[in-house]
Amino acid sequence: MNNIEKLLMQILEEQKKTNGRLDKIEDRLDGLEGRMDKLEGRMDKLEVQQSENTQILKSLEHAAEEHKAILDKIEYKIANIEGDIKEIKRDLRTVEIVSANNMANIAELKIVK
Repeated sequence: MNNIEKLLMQILEEQKKTNGRLDKIEDRLDGLEGRMDKLEGRMDKLEVQQSENTQILKSLEHAAEEHKAILDKIEYKIANIEGDIKEIKRDLRTVEIVSANNMANIAELKIVK
């Protein structure tokens, strides 16, 4: 074997080693591509779930706003009822006073007869 043949054999060996390394790198890249595909699938699912959660949250916020409006309306009505009750109590006290005066007048009239 002459020097050129030896050199060619060394180059061929190095080429085989390089090809082996490239094959390993390609295998690793294929594995990474598979993992990336899985991650993309999971991300798609997460985006769908996030969208659904956003819709649910908006719906809950709307329901909360409606409930607040209903509670505000109820509080307003209760305040009006409380005012009406105070007024009725005041009127009832007046009726009691007038009735007591009437009873006293009736008692006096009975005595005068």
